[in-house]
Amino acid sequence: MTATLPTTQKRWIWPGKVNGVDVLVRIHAVSLNFRELMIASGIYPGARTEGLTPGCDPAGEVVRAGPGVAQQWKEGDRVTATFFLGDTGVGMGLHMAGTDMGSAMQGTLVQYRVFPAAALVRIPDGLSYEEAATFSCAGVTAYNALLGGPRPVRPGETVLVQGTGGVALFGAQIAHASGARVVITSSSDTKLAQIQKLVPVDETVNYTTHPEWQERVLALTGGGGAHHVLDVGGAATVPRSLQAVAFGGCVSIIGSMTGVKLEWDLVSVIQKGAIVRGIPVGTRQHLEETFRLYEIRGIKPVVGRVFGFGEAKEALKTLASQDFIGKIVIKVAA
Repeated sequence: MTATLPTTQKRWIWPGKVNGVDVLVRIHAVSLNFRELMIASGIYPGARTEGLTPGCDPAGEVVRAGPGVAQQWKEGDRVTATFFLGDTGVGMGLHMAGTDMGSAMQGTLVQYRVFPAAALVRIPDGLSYEEAATFSCAGVTAYNALLGGPRPVRPGETVLVQGTGGVALFGAQIAHASGARVVITSSSDTKLAQIQKLVPVDETVNYTTHPEWQERVLALTGGGGAHHVLDVGGAATVPRSLQAVAFGGCVSIIGSMTGVKLEWDLVSVIQKGAIVRGIPVGTRQHLEETFRLYEIRGIKPVVGRVFGFGEAKEALKTLASQDFIGKIVIKVAA
């Protein structure tokens, strides 16, 4: 008889001291991203394969600060953390490699976690923990794609966002706040109708009804194309994104839901003078600026489903099903 291997466990650990410039945080909420599924499947570059705590988007409260940062952080302060713990405030760079939580480093789906103080950012008033837990990855990614690169979105331009997940809905709001026209794609008319009630959208495209959706985007823009394309699909969508982008526009490659290997139409890139830019989330500065957009322009995440801490498996199954809109959040603290 073959014994069934355990899939969960509880354990006690000795509490350590909070030293130097570290801060102990009680986690209240963690949002999930598609990368969690890639990591679990063993296809995410650089991720640990065993004993990994998932999650990279925390929101919580300070329990105790180390003596070196005790004046900066007080008990009860509401905080989130940067995606890369190695973010030193000097911009994106190789110094941040291997410091992303829930992949190369242990994640945030725990009740308590110690963070370096430099990684913490205050949560603005008015945001719930569940909402705040969506900014570090999805919010920052959308901000970086549209406003953090060499070609920021401008008023009057067209922005194409793919899908109805967290990055797409943050992107739609940031684009609208920047004065741009927003086009969003989905495989479901029902989702598209729901989205129009949640975030500012000017045009919708059902890519099931219009499999050559890039042609529909070109038609909606008078043949000119979208100035910014937020591509979350990867291998199956990037070629069409390159056809849909405007001359001198930017295709931001954010995800790889349909695969990671593709054939480039380099002639299209050259002829259009397009920028093709990978978006590895972003920096502390991007996170702070995304929070400012919330404070100034009212940008807020769309939280589609909230699960309890003991329902993490069900939350991941729902994430894989894509049967939701916006972000999936796990409420850690009762």
